[in-house]
Amino acid sequence: MVKQDPILVPAGSAMGGSRDAVDVHAEDDAEQDLFEDAVDSSGADAIERVFEDMAEAARRWTLDDALRDGDGEVDRARVDALRTWCRESGVLPDIADPLLVAFLHCSRGDLEQAKAVMRVYGSVRSGTPEVFSDRSYHSEEVQRAKGVGYFCVLPNKTPEGFRVIVQALRNPDPSVFVYSSSSKAQFLTMDAMVRAEPTAQGYVCLFDMNAVQMSHMWAWGIRLPRKIFRYLQVTGKFPVSIVKFDVAYPYGPKHDAFNKMAESAKSAPDVLVAEVGIKDYGDKENSDLAERFKIDKEQYPVVKLFVEGKDPIDFKESTDEGFTADNLIRFIRANSGKYIGLPGCLEEFDKIASKFNAAKKENERKEYLREAQGLVGRIEKIEDRKTGEVYVKMMQRMLEKGEGFVDDEEKRLNKLISGKLSKEKKTDMGHRLNILRAFRDEL
Repeated sequence: MVKQDPILVPAGSAMGGSRDAVDVHAEDDAEQDLFEDAVDSSGADAIERVFEDMAEAARRWTLDDALRDGDGEVDRARVDALRTWCRESGVLPDIADPLLVAFLHCSRGDLEQAKAVMRVYGSVRSGTPEVFSDRSYHSEEVQRAKGVGYFCVLPNKTPEGFRVIVQALRNPDPSVFVYSSSSKAQFLTMDAMVRAEPTAQGYVCLFDMNAVQMSHMWAWGIRLPRKIFRYLQVTGKFPVSIVKFDVAYPYGPKHDAFNKMAESAKSAPDVLVAEVGIKDYGDKENSDLAERFKIDKEQYPVVKLFVEGKDPIDFKESTDEGFTADNLIRFIRANSGKYIGLPGCLEEFDKIASKFNAAKKENERKEYLREAQGLVGRIEKIEDRKTGEVYVKMMQRMLEKGEGFVDDEEKRLNKLISGKLSKEKKTDMGHRLNILRAFRDEL
């Protein structure tokens, strides 16, 4: 899963282009000179300078410099091994060195992960010829798209080092908007950016919706946007992804539970939550994925967890009652090591609770209790302080009553929740139950 598909030649502040590194070798100076030609004079000076700087960076780029200035995750042996694999496997056999570095960089130096990503990447691109074939910045199609919209890179990066990309309409007339041409120009420019900076930290993409009409949406259609979003998902690097395979238009309690889990997962920026709607009629959208992952439609919804370096892991619950947001969150935490907080829980206290539960000696548990008490004393937010006090009280009860406290308290809370309590009180009891479960979960 790569941040963006690298290739060559930045365009200007209008939607612009690059050349495909698979087709053109980096040593071709005449083609390299097209960098400067792609700068759109109608853009702001600062934006033009960004593309000029990118052009110069791409011209100066060498593998030796990249390896010397890198973070150590990418080395020459891995680059050579990946290049050999590409040639022997036929997957992007003519790929340029900057792209090899980009794939390894976004796979954190994991050679096997980079190979897996490149297989999917090549498959998605070959399956989207509307966007990734016959690509040239100087083609009539791309030049026409350039007159309809623009796609620029802002001069300054975010504090995290991310490039900020802005796309907007230049001509609001829907009759001249062609989504495939616009996307082709867009990805030419994005390819160029990655070619100039293969080890970039990442990108923030903004789309200015000013002047966008429903007629533009109709021009998008359905199939091509889905392909493009799939491409972006494939090329976005997430070490952990949880995916629900379901009917094309899902509904019901399991679908609601998955959406509720997705809301909680927003706190984990490196966890991707996705849904794949599968059709067994018409154009059979995504049926290839169902076949690839051996998914039986009688089992919908099927939830799989994809963890970097591991085979896919199935979420298995034999009853509808077991398919809950909380159980999905615990499934992610247990199999990936990524923290997603249950409602009413606090990460630092959850970690102390887990260590408290793992400790077998009383003096060790008392030490974790003191750590939790000290943490409560430093909390300024009243609501969080009250939550922290619940953790502390539970630790004290476990020290007083022993191992049986957790089971007894869980039964008591479940009985209260099933009784005639107000909605507010049931929510509070549910939060307490989640905190109690933190003493079972390993973090």
